[in-house]
Amino acid sequence: MHWGNDVKQEDIQRGDLVVFPRGTSEWQGHVGFFFDEVEDGRWIILGGNQNNKVQYDLYYPSKALGIRRHTLRQPIE
Repeated sequence: MHWGNDVKQEDIQRGDLVVFPRGTSEWQGHVGFFFDEVEDGRWIILGGNQNNKVQYDLYYPSKALGIRRHTLRQPIE
């Protein structure tokens, strides 16, 4: 949650890292790359160890703990 720059949900871009809760401790989390949004508002996230493999999966944005962007990456205009 301290890596890179903080990003607001309305400013998310493809390639941003999204942190979701996982487990019962504050330090535990699941991290994936934002790919796109589907019609029902869920996000397509590319992550490792999703059903024991690297794959795309759907997540609700309301569950995100945070969104981070690499400090050298420029916003897409």
